Amino acid sequence: ILLFFASAFLSLHGWAAGIDDEAAIHDEGDEITEAHDKQQKESEQTKTRGFPLIQPFVIQSQDGASSLRLSSGAQLRIIFAGYEDEAGLRDRESELTFGRLRASILAHFFEKRLSFHGQLNLVPGFLELIDLSLSYRFHPSLVLSAGQLKIPYSLSRAQSYSTLPLVNWGQTPRWFGGERQIGLAVGNAPGAFDGFLYRVGVFHGQNSRASFSNRLARVYGEELPNPSLLTESVGYGVVHPEFAARLGYGAKDFDWWMLRDELRGPLRSFFSVSSAYDLRPIETNDATLRLAVEFLSKWKGFGFSAQYHWAWVTLSEQTAGASTPLGYHGLQAEVVYSLHPRIDLALRYGLTQISEKIRKDAQRRADAIIADAPADERESLTLHYAKSGRVIQDEELSAGVNIYLLGRLLEWQSDISYLPVKLEGERSSRETRVRTQFQVQF
Repeated sequence: ILLFFASAFLSLHGWAAGIDDEAAIHDEGDEITEAHDKQQKESEQTKTRGFPLIQPFVIQSQDGASSLRLSSGAQLRIIFAGYEDEAGLRDRESELTFGRLRASILAHFFEKRLSFHGQLNLVPGFLELIDLSLSYRFHPSLVLSAGQLKIPYSLSRAQSYSTLPLVNWGQTPRWFGGERQIGLAVGNAPGAFDGFLYRVGVFHGQNSRASFSNRLARVYGEELPNPSLLTESVGYGVVHPEFAARLGYGAKDFDWWMLRDELRGPLRSFFSVSSAYDLRPIETNDATLRLAVEFLSKWKGFGFSAQYHWAWVTLSEQTAGASTPLGYHGLQAEVVYSLHPRIDLALRYGLTQISEKIRKDAQRRADAIIADAPADERESLTLHYAKSGRVIQDEELSAGVNIYLLGRLLEWQSDISYLPVKLEGERSSRETRVRTQFQVQF
């Protein structure tokens, strides 16, 4: 908490000059060395937009070989939601909450070859470790990272929350990831190869934060633990190695880390494919194999992205030697238009479908657990597993507007969403949601 307020205080009192959009873009900790490759370019672009000159607090050696940066971010969010369940019963709720309250530290040594990144979630009652990693740049084409970081699955998830075209991530990444895990990854820095990106790694297999790639467990009526919580002793569980890789190719200097087209330039595109394979997935929790293809394009203020995912899942009662079935697949498409340097309009559509094999497997598992339980526990277990295997389709349609009051220093985002969930044997449940938030980055 002291780190958050200290970085905000020092930034506002002019210890450094120029909005550092790069700090906001890379505060998620994935491929943290990219900040330095793109920092100068981003700074020059920022100066042309006429925003006030404020950036995070930075301590730097005289020769520039070492530096320490403190930064923070906060989202104050208001949510209004209306629900209609499968029985037709309706309910409403509203909430004022911190969407995020983050503090981070980024340090560089030895002429920026060695980098350290740490980030905490400081939402009251939810103290959490988000990122903790080291990176070493042997060569621009070979950067090694180790620690708790995002696995290289899905190019869109390598972006930061602070550059999203809508208030928060869509429904589709909640199903597929890429989540944070503990592991090792190697990749190239931007600019090492014209228009080409690669990143591969091996990870311990345990989802370090329960916010992404968590919907499979819910199909089975379970909830993933959150080992990153510092207020509880959960533990990281059994190691089951997972390999992940991402390749990308497109226009030289394509700024894939955000969807908006700040340069309003000519048509340019970027393509990416990524995959994750778990050697010993935990039943009900982990997909055995995930595959994603993504396409991004920008043109004269328009930004467009489309992604499609497949996930193969080992059944809880799968026969030895049987092929692993396709468990679920989904898509997401987003469009953003920069109506003005300070105003963006955005649309998102997402759809995920769950296979019948997975649904039936979840129902059989729930029935077996209930049947084997003591008589006095069966009623509570029946209620707990009432929706196991019933979700057929998860859908999202959202529209929103972003207003950059002070660049990324202060941003006002609002969106409205229609979220139907198709259930087996019942009418769909529906949610209509309106969100508005102020986002601050120091």
